Amino acid sequence: MIGNITKGSDFGGICAYLLHPNKQAQIIGGNVAGTTPGELEAEFMAFASLNQRVKKVVNHLSLGFAPEDGLVTREMQERIGERIMRELGYGNAQYLIVAHGRNDPGHDTLHDHDHIHIVANAVDLDGKWVDDFQSFRRLEKVLRQIEQMSEQDLLAHIRYQRSLQMEATRQQEAERRQQLTETIKQQEAERKRQSAENLEGFKERIQAIL
Repeated sequence: MIGNITKGSDFGGICAYLLHPNKQAQIIGGNVAGTTPGELEAEFMAFASLNQRVKKVVNHLSLGFAPEDGLVTREMQERIGERIMRELGYGNAQYLIVAHGRNDPGHDTLHDHDHIHIVANAVDLDGKWVDDFQSFRRLEKVLRQIEQMSEQDLLAHIRYQRSLQMEATRQQEAERRQQLTETIKQQEAERKRQSAENLEGFKERIQAIL
């Protein structure tokens, strides 16, 4: 497998390019709901706007399989895309996995290998920048690891990573609920204190009148 990473700032442009009908494009994975360039751009930018310091919010990864890999199923392509995203630190960020047909007109000739593209948001769901230090070297390392894994091993690895992410999400939700509960308690205590002060003030005014 051969991979490449480019950066940019235009989600609409890259999504329009990847989903062009002439490329026999098919969305095969990711964690975004949109299906058109316009929908995807709005969805990506909703989180990219959480961190104005990040200028190049678009990370575009292209992955080409070797001709000797033969026909790589869409399911396997999705699994590999997910593995790459998690290994590169995008487990808490938006991403989209798109597969292209072998007769992609962007190539001079009919190529004899499958390839996919991944668009990832450089700003995660919490508004934090996804550290891309030495991202190309890290991508190459992940690809070499994947090449040595069987399909069953890859599936087991992804399931394990998903379980970790789900557990982390549950913990975050529990912490948020706890914070919300504490906030409500503090607000209630403040309301009672304010009510008590108002009552005392009212009593003092009544006594002054009498």
